[in-house]
Amino acid sequence: MSFGTIFAPNIAITYVVECFTRNASEALVAINVFKNLVAFLFLYTAVDWIASSGWIQVYMIMFMLVSMGMMLCVPFYFLGSKWRGQEEVGLV
Repeated sequence: MSFGTIFAPNIAITYVVECFTRNASEALVAINVFKNLVAFLFLYTAVDWIASSGWIQVYMIMFMLVSMGMMLCVPFYFLGSKWRGQEEVGLV
């Protein structure tokens, strides 16, 4: 769980800074707000959720959600430059 919630925003920040330098400052704020919102919601609901369902079910569902989010990196890796309309990824 911690692997995905710690490294996913860093991967997104690196991708945005490298590929979208003009909009990087706004994107960095949006990424950090989203990251903190997700962390707050997980922590706010996890205590009651664990008390009612048990910790194994809760962590498996959280692991599945984080894994699905991390798997979204694969299409961006292979098709990102095509989606942006660029031939190569590089600093502008």
